[in-house]
Amino acid sequence: MPYVWLPASPVRQVDGKEFSRLCSVFKHETVGWVLPHASSEEQRQWNERISMANVLSELAFGTDFFACLLHSRPVGLAAVDRSDQPGVHIGTLIAHPGQQGAGSILVEHIVNCWPPGSLQLELVTLLESRPFYQRLGFEPMARNKMRLDVTKSPRWVRSGGRWRLTAYRHLPNHAAFIEKDEDWPTSP
Repeated sequence: MPYVWLPASPVRQVDGKEFSRLCSVFKHETVGWVLPHASSEEQRQWNERISMANVLSELAFGTDFFACLLHSRPVGLAAVDRSDQPGVHIGTLIAHPGQQGAGSILVEHIVNCWPPGSLQLELVTLLESRPFYQRLGFEPMARNKMRLDVTKSPRWVRSGGRWRLTAYRHLPNHAAFIEKDEDWPTSP
């Protein structure tokens, strides 16, 4: 798949109204990714992932909203609540099933939006999503709750004046995405 290095982050902060609009666009575009006659366990899990992403897009809550956009289309969305200072609670984090990396990019962006005293992120996650969050340095707490402290996690490092996932620290820019709009992922 062709890609291009982006000189600026593909993530931007949006207001609540724009976030709701982007959630609708996200849901509309992912409907085409559902496999109509899922016969294998893997296909059923794929459909469940899409279904959960769509449900989460309707239940989004927070005080601050972020969108990871590819050619103005949402490939990742996050709603965070920072009313419980000093940490930040991720209320919703959804990523397009056909685009890898949007969730990581969103978390990296969120980490860099607040001063150092706020560098603890918490979230409640689905059991099947835990491995993803653990790769980002989140540690399990009670039940489905997880916490990330970037200042203590070996998965995070300061680089170029911002926090980076160690897996991305060698990359000169923010992300690599498909190059042309006509290369937008088509449903499977």
